[in-house]
Amino acid sequence: MMRGVPLTPLRPEVEVLRSGRRIQVVRTSLFSGPDLDVEMARATSLRMRVADIPNPVAP
Repeated sequence: MMRGVPLTPLRPEVEVLRSGRRIQVVRTSLFSGPDLDVEMARATSLRMRVADIPNPVAP
């Protein structure tokens, strides 16, 4: 968190930084202010697939 987040409208912004077969890196930011252009908080997360999704069986 870069500063205290006010109780006003917020604008989330999500960006995929890396997208692979098993790993995805995502950055999320929260913006506030009169024009919703002041970044208030930022988080980066790592998503990992732990198992392959099996193909559905045709009837």
